[in-house]
This record gives sequence, C-alpha cells and structure tokens, in this order.
Amino acid sequence: MRKSHLTFITILLTIISIVLMAPSVCADCGPKPSVDLYIENPPEGEYYVDLLVYYPDTAKTSPKSNSMEDIILSYNEDGWVSRKGGIMDDITNKSNEDHFYRFTYNVPSNFKIIIVTEKLDIIVSDEITPRSYNCVITFDVEKHLNDKKAVSEDLSDTVTNTLRMFAITFSITLVFEAIVFCCFRIKLNKKGKGAFILTNLITQIFLYVFILILPLLYIPAEIVIPFLEIRMMKKHMTEIKKSRRIACLITSNIVSFIFGTPVLIIFIALHLI
Repeated sequence: MRKSHLTFITILLTIISIVLMAPSVCADCGPKPSVDLYIENPPEGEYYVDLLVYYPDTAKTSPKSNSMEDIILSYNEDGWVSRKGGIMDDITNKSNEDHFYRFTYNVPSNFKIIIVTEKLDIIVSDEITPRSYNCVITFDVEKHLNDKKAVSEDLSDTVTNTLRMFAITFSITLVFEAIVFCCFRIKLNKKGKGAFILTNLITQIFLYVFILILPLLYIPAEIVIPFLEIRMMKKHMTEIKKSRRIACLITSNIVSFIFGTPVLIIFIALHLI
C-alpha cells in the first residue's frame, strides 16, 4: 500500500473515532456493565420501573403530569434520581408479563430500584451494591412492603451472563481488529495469527478482572490495552515499520470499540446476551 493511502486511512479512522466516541474514549470492545432485574410479587396492574442513581446536583422538579413515567422522571429524594432524569438518556421500563427488565451500558455501580404503580404509589428499594459487573437482581415487592430482605443477587446466572458477554466481546474485537489489519495490508504468519488471538484473549481477561477489582478505573484500563498489545505483538511484526505497526494496533482497538459497541447493543436488544 502506498504511504499516502495508509496515511489517508489512518487519518480517516481517527476522525471517525473522535466524532463517534465523544464524549467518552475507550480502546476496545470490552465488557459492558448490565443489570438484569426480576420483579417478584409485583404490584397489581401496570407499573413503571427504573434504577435510581445518586446524583446530588440534580435540581428538584415537579412532575409534568400525574403519569407514572413523569413521576419517576421527576423523582428526587436525597440526591437519588432516575437514570433518565439524572445522568442517563435511557428509557423507563413499563411493566410486562415476565416482569423482567434489562439495564445495559453505563449502569451505575450503586443504585436503588423504583416502582410507581398505576395508583401512583412509589416503592423504592434499599441501596444495592452488586457484587458482579453483569449482575442478576431479584426484587421482591411483597417482602419489601413487609420490611423483610427483598433484594437478592443470583450469582450463578451472573456467571453465565459474564461468560456469554466475554465470548461476544472477544469475538467482536477479533473481527474488527482483523479488518483493520487487512486495511493496513498487514499479513501475519501462522505464529503471528496465534499471537494475535492470544494477545486479545489476555487483554480481554485483564480488562474483565480489572473491572471486577477496580470498576471506577474502567476507562484508564481500556486506554492501557493498545499499548499492551503493541508490546506483546512487537516480536511478531518485526518486518513491519514501527510507526505503521503502532498506527495499526491503536487504530484497530479504536475501531473495534466504535463499531463493536453498536453490534454489542444489538445482541443485548435481541436478548442474545
């Protein structure tokens, strides 16, 4: 590939990255937090359910109407507000037959559950701190109303969800990074291909473990990954010019995040993970 063509591809992908990734910058199609919520013994009739986040700087407002959704969106008690009313542009969930609700991507590390019934009663759980990144939570409304322990976390389902999420994010990362390698016209030999797969496997495991230990440092961990890959792949790409090798590996991580995240969201929406 001509140097001018390579430069053009690098600049183009970088511009796309900056535009699509603002305001957050991440390096890889890594794990995304999620909350699978089951409501047991739900209130009669229709209801709305959401997660509350602690966001004390949110100004208190009055509901626009007496609808269940507006009451949730305007809820503000000691700094606890709905995700949509606070920091997230999310959709408040209306009751369904399965009483199952999924919250994905940038879910809070600590949260409360809020339910507003068709009688406009407000039910709020105690504060919940999940033990896992992709957690499965059950909220028993009847127990809560009787002042009993109402929230439980199913660790077996959580492990299954995490493994499924890992398989999907790992596969997405491999596909998009391989496409970028092709754009840079970089061909790896058999050992190089094995190293490419192993490197991504190691960095994905590193990311998952890091998030379990220090979830607040998720973005710094993502940023570190391209530099780990540059170091790990160096001896398998010695025939490639250093600047080209670095540009390829950094670009591949950026692209896998930009285009991998929408694919991941589609999988989640289809309840494949």
